[in-house]
Amino acid sequence: MSSRASLTTSGMIAVSKDLLNNPVRRAILERNALTAALIVLIQAAKTNLVKLSRDEGELRQRLQEIIAELARRDQIHDRVARGMYRGLESAADCAASPELAAPFIAARDSLLPEGLSINMMSYLDQSGNAVRVAERATPAIRDVLSQIQMGAQNLEQVLDSWLENAAVMGELVSERSTLRGDTDETRVSANDLRMARIRWIQVINTLLSTLNLIDIPADDRRRLLSNLQAAEARAAKTRPGEQRTTESTTDPAIPNATDDAPNHDPLPIADEPDLESLLAVEEERV
Repeated sequence: MSSRASLTTSGMIAVSKDLLNNPVRRAILERNALTAALIVLIQAAKTNLVKLSRDEGELRQRLQEIIAELARRDQIHDRVARGMYRGLESAADCAASPELAAPFIAARDSLLPEGLSINMMSYLDQSGNAVRVAERATPAIRDVLSQIQMGAQNLEQVLDSWLENAAVMGELVSERSTLRGDTDETRVSANDLRMARIRWIQVINTLLSTLNLIDIPADDRRRLLSNLQAAEARAAKTRPGEQRTTESTTDPAIPNATDDAPNHDPLPIADEPDLESLLAVEEERV
């Protein structure tokens, strides 16, 4: 893999911005009709990288938030399910007679017939199961729950909070599916950014080929390409297993690049997780 392909997306953006905005380098490009014609291509490649990487960065941030929130709400689901199940059992155990205990056992078996195995379900199944629990919570069962005080709340209020928590879990799972592209074919994908990176490399390769065809002083060529060459040299020195990892056109890490990317050294090396890695987090909890 070439060192050019090893540049981070933000590094590519920074190199492009330097070529376009640095007065000395811009003047060198404009000096010859062939290189001047490439300015619009460099700008287009840079703009595309900025837009896609920004969109992808926003998606990645939201996905991280969803993963964290689902984990938090899963803990609530599991903890409260245990509390309701055991609360009904405790009420039955403390009843003065089997007859008085029967409504509590019946409520437990009606609401949670699978017992605490529901805590082993996926996020989506937990949300769907909660819908079934809500349908089973008849007025008679709710009356039984309201008799059991759990701290500042009775068990009926605890149930309603639990159902609301599960409903939000379902909404988060749906949003996560949208970010994955399961239901939205228009979302920015890793392949979109990969193709934009390939396009940028093609434009830079065209610039280098053009410089070989025209009569350009050696000093001008050095000034024009110094930032690109420095960035490529740093990328070439990076090795697998180091703390900082480079991104490639085949498996890019996607930094949250903006139009404010630096036009000076040092150019950045990616150290953030890519979106596809995040999509694999807790894959079993679909």
